[in-house]
Amino acid sequence: MRLKPVKEKISIKTVINEMFSKTDKSSAASICIDVDGGIVLENFRRIIDYKSDRVAIETRYKFVYIYGSNLSITYCDKHFASACGDIEKIEIFSGKEQKNAR
Repeated sequence: MRLKPVKEKISIKTVINEMFSKTDKSSAASICIDVDGGIVLENFRRIIDYKSDRVAIETRYKFVYIYGSNLSITYCDKHFASACGDIEKIEIFSGKEQKNAR
């Protein structure tokens, strides 16, 4: 999804809400930005790929790809996963889109 550039400051919560505004809320991956700039994913299932420049995570409903540099997984349990580093881009795909995209 491409977001339009804006001249005014908007919150990250607004950006994430816009990302999911055209999807079924019940199937959206729950993503939070923590105070240190890391990403926290809810409904974690498994880590698909993990490298210093890319982290791919499967959640209950979506596949989430995090791109950047010096990325690391800081926490992982049966419900949540978090990653931090110099995050440049986040891509979110449904299961069907993920198969076609990769």
